[in-house]
Amino acid sequence: MSDVWLAHWLQRPGKRRRRELWEQGGQAGQVPEPWLQRARKLRKTWQERELQVLSLPDAQYPALLRGVCDPPMVLLCQGAPSAWQRPCLALVGSRAATAYGLATARRLARELAANDVCIVSGLARGIDAAAHRGALDAGGHTVAVLGSGHARLYPRGHEGLAARIVEQGGAVLSEHRPEQGPRPFLFPRRNRVVAGMCQAVLVVAAGARSGALITADWALLEGRPVMAVPGPIGSIDAGGVNRLIQQGAPLVRDAADVLARLQLPVRPAAAPPADQQLPALERALLALLGEGLLSSHQLIEQAPASVQKVLAALTRLELDGWVESYPGRYFCRRVPSVQAQDGEQHALEV
Repeated sequence: MSDVWLAHWLQRPGKRRRRELWEQGGQAGQVPEPWLQRARKLRKTWQERELQVLSLPDAQYPALLRGVCDPPMVLLCQGAPSAWQRPCLALVGSRAATAYGLATARRLARELAANDVCIVSGLARGIDAAAHRGALDAGGHTVAVLGSGHARLYPRGHEGLAARIVEQGGAVLSEHRPEQGPRPFLFPRRNRVVAGMCQAVLVVAAGARSGALITADWALLEGRPVMAVPGPIGSIDAGGVNRLIQQGAPLVRDAADVLARLQLPVRPAAAPPADQQLPALERALLALLGEGLLSSHQLIEQAPASVQKVLAALTRLELDGWVESYPGRYFCRRVPSVQAQDGEQHALEV
């Protein structure tokens, strides 16, 4: 059956034809033998590249995505389809998010992944990458949906992040052939997959024209809940999320709000790592940070030490994995046992 669907997909059927094929009770109909041979050959080639072919009738195909108005006929999957065999949440937002938005997205993703929620996003710069990394911080599962093919992964520089997702039991999905390059019109279609395979969408830090709002629109079209994290009035990445809240989207303050909306229990939080072996100044800085986000200037003003000593202590804490930094020299506390493995550069991009 999968080869038949793959053969149909290779013929690039229109939306009406795709719907007809699916409405035939899962039977894709007859296809010429040359197309079947081509499908078998491509499947073998892609399997050698560790890409699984998931067609619409396959049991491993995302169940919620199968029910949307225009589901992809075929998905190419690198990684584990079992990643989405648990509650899935789309966490999306601006590529050019502020330090507050980046830190908030990463913290929420980490806490939700610790509650066995699979975080789905688009592997883009900004909020998407922060969401994926937050899930990885918790040792949880995350799925990246591409707006290109696997061999032309976009954006460049996120290959390491994609590899970490796969290594940790997640998956990288695409509805395109591996050699397909990124094109502007492909990303809105990518967003429909992100929204379609999830029970709900959470928008963090999105401006008035952010592509994350397209994901929210797809979710609303399918009757899925859309939630939003509020942002400061006047902030460049807050107009979209604040408008969603104004229009009735539930306001999210923390992971517990999301879990309540998904009707999932909240697991007890893990005990924070012991920091008693750290010098007094480092312990004081960690206490100031708590679960929040502070700039280096705020820390310097509140810490019981000189500017030079505070900056040196922050550098040591970052190198040792106790804190992470964001654009504008903002810092927040992180789980020290998880070390970055994808070449991420917090001060430049998350």
